[in-house]
Amino acid sequence: MGTARLYLDDNISVMMGLLDKGERADLIYADMMYDDLNFTWVNPCKDLLNDTGSIFIQTDYRSVAQLKLYLDSLFGKSNFINWIIWPYDWGGRSSRRFGRKHDDILWYSKTGEYKFYPERISIPKKMQDSKFNPSGRTHKVPTDVWEDIGNFHTMDKERVRGEDGKSIHWQKPLRLMDRIILATTDEGDTVIDPFMGTGTTGVACAELGRNFIGIEIDEDYFKIAEKRIKTAYAQQVMF
Repeated sequence: MGTARLYLDDNISVMMGLLDKGERADLIYADMMYDDLNFTWVNPCKDLLNDTGSIFIQTDYRSVAQLKLYLDSLFGKSNFINWIIWPYDWGGRSSRRFGRKHDDILWYSKTGEYKFYPERISIPKKMQDSKFNPSGRTHKVPTDVWEDIGNFHTMDKERVRGEDGKSIHWQKPLRLMDRIILATTDEGDTVIDPFMGTGTTGVACAELGRNFIGIEIDEDYFKIAEKRIKTAYAQQVMF
């Protein structure tokens, strides 16, 4: 089982402190503020990554174009791996445009030696016994459009609710984090989430045997994440 460290603080300050201590990460997942165009927090992320490490940053139409250009400049275009689309189908529809029903996840590596284990995240083929499946394989590697992940419904047990009893709408499902973590890390590796939110990344790390470092500046969300992650690791969380 891995360990967890949680920080109620500004993510840049914490990451600079980790760098000063010589710490490194094998994976960084950041579910950033989608309308924030200040990407300076990404710089220490790059420095924290091991040479075999990856960073996944999740956003949407409000900032993905600007973010892509920034990451190309910081990591180099040769270290861009995937522009992943996570589609979902909930909420209302506009009568003036097509519904905006997906998030964008940009995946970059530190070097060309990044870890990737496609066999761990393979999904069933739809036509396993068909004449259109001459290989006879029953599973395949997902494409960069993750339609099979889906989202959870409002009453799902995994849903986290605030003090007002309402679901936190931007919470991400565990199966999304499982795919990213399983595909790019090994047991005992370290995962950093600089926008920890409700702690889903930390819960996934606990279940998959990874070490977790979570950073959250909002005290209310930090308390929610702390409770979930302590339960998942079933041990005292270190600070």
